Amino acid sequence: ATLAWSPNKSLGVWGTLVGGRSGLYTLEDHSAAPRLKYSSEGAARPFAFLDSGKRVLYGDAVTVPQPHLWIADLRSGKSWQISSGAGHETIPSAAADGTVVFQSLEQQNELLQVGAGGQAQEVGAGSSPAWSPAGNQYAYIAGGDGAAQIRVRDAQSGWEHTWVTSTQLPGATWSL
Repeated sequence: ATLAWSPNKSLGVWGTLVGGRSGLYTLEDHSAAPRLKYSSEGAARPFAFLDSGKRVLYGDAVTVPQPHLWIADLRSGKSWQISSGAGHETIPSAAADGTVVFQSLEQQNELLQVGAGGQAQEVGAGSSPAWSPAGNQYAYIAGGDGAAQIRVRDAQSGWEHTWVTSTQLPGATWSL
């Protein structure tokens, strides 16, 4: 299953269902029953809410040989593919203003950012982006070969810093 917070503070859960389908549910609070918002063929997918939770941006399931990005309208149930490049576009994350960052794999894991103008801009190597609900910045995983780190980048200025390295995490078996 994959998780994402919606702008209205409900928690989204995209899980794999019996029979080869998957479903996106929202959890409004601890006492309410999960509500099915969208279903599709295949396994759970990485996703991010858009437009106050009316639409969702998602990547193909990781089992797909060449994953791309899609948008689904949660009111109508319709979806459409929005990327079709040679890379493997996946793991989207969206800011409240609609700016999106996602992971692309062509020769290495790269992050791309798409603003209001709709033009994708490569912002460097990295994976697993996650927007901060507190501002215009996102965290991502950078590095590898035993030197992985979680970094935070400001989406407007490009300024970034290391938040924590894999060697600072407790235990001897951490892998980012």
